[in-house]
Amino acid sequence: YAPYLADRRVLGVAEAMFGHHVRISFTTAHINYPGNDRGGWHSDWPFNQTVASHIPAPYADVVMHLSSLFMLTHFNAESGGTLIVPGSHLLPDNPSGENGVDRDMPHPEEINVVGGPGDVFLYDSRLWHSVAENNSDQPRVAMTVRYAPWWLNLNVQREGHPDHIRIVVETKGKDSVNP
Repeated sequence: YAPYLADRRVLGVAEAMFGHHVRISFTTAHINYPGNDRGGWHSDWPFNQTVASHIPAPYADVVMHLSSLFMLTHFNAESGGTLIVPGSHLLPDNPSGENGVDRDMPHPEEINVVGGPGDVFLYDSRLWHSVAENNSDQPRVAMTVRYAPWWLNLNVQREGHPDHIRIVVETKGKDSVNP
C-alpha cells in the first residue's frame, strides 16, 4: 500500500500546501458494514474539540493538516459514502465544539462523497464530515491517511512521549489515536 501513499497525485497536493517536508501523520482502515448507524459531525485531528490534543477554536484560516480517504470499495449514498458539508473547512469551529450545531442531526447542505475503488478524496482536516448509514449489502471500505507539515507537533499522538503524557494522559483526556 505504501507506493499509493506517496503517489505524486496525492503527495503533490500535500507538498503544494505544506512545502517539500510533508509527513504522514496517521493511517487506519475504516469499514462501514451494512446497517451501520450514522455518525456525528466532526473535523479530524487536530481540530476535533473532543480530544485532549486539539487546536482550540476559533481556527486560523490556514490549512494545517490534510486528510484523505483511499476508496477500496464504491462510495455512494447507498453504500454510506462519507457525508461532508462543503465549505465548512472555512468556518472557525466545528460541531465537536460548542458552535450550536447539533452534531447528530442531518445538515441541510450535506452531500455524500462519491467514488470507486482506487479513487482518493483529499480534504482539509477542518472539513465537517460524518459516517453515513450503509444501506447496501456490502461493507464500505477505505484507508484514511493524514498528511502534516513538518512543523505540526505529532508527538501528542505518540503513546509514551512526554507531550502525550502531559497533554492527554495527565489530564485524563480523550486520545485522538486510541479513543
